[in-house]
Amino acid sequence: MKVGRNDPCPCGSGKKYKKCCMEKDEAAGRARESEAKRAAASAGWSAEFTAALEQGSGELLAHDDRDDEVFIDFDEDDLSCDDEESDDETEEAEGAFWQTFADADQDGKIAMFFEAIAKPNALENDQAGYMLECIHWECLRTEDRETYAGLVQALRQRLPAAYDRDALLHLHNMIITAAACDRWQEVRALANEMAGIADQGLEAFNRVIVLLMYHGQLALLREAVDLAWPVVNSASDLPPRAIEKFVPLAVHCSIFDYLEQRPVPDGAEENLMMRLNRFAGLKAGWMTKVIGLITGQAQRRWTMSDFDFTADSEKAKERRGRLLDSPGWLNIHDLSLEFLGYLHDRENVPYTRAELARIALVEYLLVRQAGTLEEFQTLYHLTRKGKRRRRKAGQRPPRHVLCPDRETLAFVFQRQLLPLERYHEAAAFFELVPAWLRFLAGRGLLDTELQQRTLTELAGLQESLIDCFDDCYEYPALAAATRNWNRASLAAS
Repeated sequence: MKVGRNDPCPCGSGKKYKKCCMEKDEAAGRARESEAKRAAASAGWSAEFTAALEQGSGELLAHDDRDDEVFIDFDEDDLSCDDEESDDETEEAEGAFWQTFADADQDGKIAMFFEAIAKPNALENDQAGYMLECIHWECLRTEDRETYAGLVQALRQRLPAAYDRDALLHLHNMIITAAACDRWQEVRALANEMAGIADQGLEAFNRVIVLLMYHGQLALLREAVDLAWPVVNSASDLPPRAIEKFVPLAVHCSIFDYLEQRPVPDGAEENLMMRLNRFAGLKAGWMTKVIGLITGQAQRRWTMSDFDFTADSEKAKERRGRLLDSPGWLNIHDLSLEFLGYLHDRENVPYTRAELARIALVEYLLVRQAGTLEEFQTLYHLTRKGKRRRRKAGQRPPRHVLCPDRETLAFVFQRQLLPLERYHEAAAFFELVPAWLRFLAGRGLLDTELQQRTLTELAGLQESLIDCFDDCYEYPALAAATRNWNRASLAAS
């Protein structure tokens, strides 16, 4: 079974795999690959054979130009003991190199990296990327955010092919570093470069989009998304889940950009619809409804009866109980769009960060109401057709359908958002829970006593989240915002 980077290390140390035995295990894997290549070379097999082995093509036989006879061309003299001893010595030397690298301190690793890239053909396959990744994590841990970028530039100048092989990873890491230092012009250049190769790793590019959303960098987002879309749209082998995440984010960022630029927005504006329809075909009237809810033009009045889930509509029953078809589910979605506008207009939260919180909030409320928190990870599961699952025995319905509670919220953070590395969504959600409670109270959907009791209970999650975000060396802003949670929530209450 493959061990994930953030899983507990199989050695039992209690540390994450990436911070314990991952370096050693990956070095051992590279040593095995190198041994197979050297075995081919020591047998005197043709260059075509060795290339086929490296490519994994399985074409292990070569053709002689003199006739059509198929043969394996090697000389028995090549199978000498001297060659075997030489191979053993090479393998031992390589193993010693990686062991020395693993045991070295940060300065030692950097020195070994510079020494390696100074030698022609010194690094094979992904070895340069592996060395840099190890150095990068230590740079993040020690808040040395300048060293890594210099090493990447050195690799790009000395071994451009090695840089290109892992360009997406290097760009992603440099964006993280620049964002942590609030160097947004540098982030802009890096994000645009990454957008041009987004098809090589759309999941990584999506993480950059989320990072920029958390920091409210809407102008950078629009530019990067526009550059990435032609590449993404023309690709034929992207993971469906990555596309399902990219397209809604692109649509929402376009809507927010429009709202920021139009004092009196019109959901039926032709230019807006043309832009949005590049990413997805939208139903007529959908945009008018969304704009109306976000801006408050809809002026809808809510009561708790609007969120009654005791009986699904006949339409939902006809569709075999799809969870999002009942009026209660749809009303939660509409209420969350009003909350989005409230955050922007009343609490001065950027649309993009508010959207991250809104997405996590809606997921949480829906799966909690369904009573199947352990079975869902994203809204995608709620939109699938199929038999509706019953609430497990012992799972109590929430005391208030719209009000978070500590037990289930802790479960969502610990078992869903954080293990999936959805750190920015988790942080934005927790940061803005107090604002959600204020919003509900202002709409007459929550009494003051339950509002204060909920805040007091959720304060118990703060320290656990701080510990988690402190381990996210890449994103120092998350821990800082979580530390400020009590002060911000009490000041605004």
